[in-house]
Amino acid sequence: MKTCLDCQKSFEISEEDFSRYEKLQVPEPARCVECRRKLRLAHWPYGIWQKRKCDATGESIISTYSSEARFPVYKREYWFSDKWDASVAEIDWGKSFFDQLFELQSKTPHFHQQGKQNENCDYADDVWECRNCYMSRSMAGCEDLSYCYRVLYCKSSLDLTYCYYTEQSYECTYCFKCYDVRFSFDCKE
Repeated sequence: MKTCLDCQKSFEISEEDFSRYEKLQVPEPARCVECRRKLRLAHWPYGIWQKRKCDATGESIISTYSSEARFPVYKREYWFSDKWDASVAEIDWGKSFFDQLFELQSKTPHFHQQGKQNENCDYADDVWECRNCYMSRSMAGCEDLSYCYRVLYCKSSLDLTYCYYTEQSYECTYCFKCYDVRFSFDCKE
C-alpha cells in the first residue's frame, strides 16, 4: 500500500505490477490512478467538456467550448443544416485587417462537436463511427472506451493513447494489435 502524493488516499500496487516496474526499471507510481489521469489531462484543453446551450436553438449540448466563448456555438446538426445563413462580410480597407478578422471570428458560429455516426459519445470530441465512448478525443471505429486519445479501432479499454486495434487493455501508449495488456508502452501484437 502507498499513499498518493496528491490526494493522500491509499492505493495498492500489486506484486505483479511491482515486478513489472522492476523488470522495466521504472519507478513505482507515487500517485493513485485517478491523480495520474488528472496529471496526464491537465495540459490538454480538449479534456474539458461542459454542458451549455446551443446559441441557435437553446438546446442543451455538451461541448469543449464554454458558454463564455467569444463566438456562437451551434449544435452540430443545426450548424450543417440550411436553417441559418452565414453572414457576408465586406473588407473595409480603411480598418486594420486583424481587427476585422477578430470581429468576423467573434460572430462566426462553431459546431459543438467534431465527428459523425456516433452512438452514446456525448462526452467525446473528434470521434468518428464510435459507440459508448466517454471523455475521449480523436478516434475512429472505437467502442466502449474511456479516457482515450488518438486511438483507432480499439474496444473495451481505458486510458489508451496512440493505440490501434487494441482490446481489453488499460493505460497503454503506442500499443498496436494488442489484447489484454496493462501499463504498456510501445507494444505490438
